[in-house]
Amino acid sequence: MFLEQRCERFRGFCVVHIQLPGIDGLEAIALLKRDEATRALPVIALTALAMKGDEERIRAAGCDGYIAKPMRYKDVLATIATQLART
Repeated sequence: MFLEQRCERFRGFCVVHIQLPGIDGLEAIALLKRDEATRALPVIALTALAMKGDEERIRAAGCDGYIAKPMRYKDVLATIATQLART
């Protein structure tokens, strides 16, 4: 229900923090990708998980983009621009 309510507001992309309180970010992404209404919505992962293999694991879960903390604003803008160009 929470994600469904929030998804009504999404227009071009969604940024999901991987370490969310109450729900795992990867679980939230799986819910978005299973729902026909949000399946095509590009999902960008935001995370402090930046060890070897983390990006691949997160992308395999359905993320279209990956931003590791600490964030550099140019990287954030480039990732968003890439996803918007695909839609």
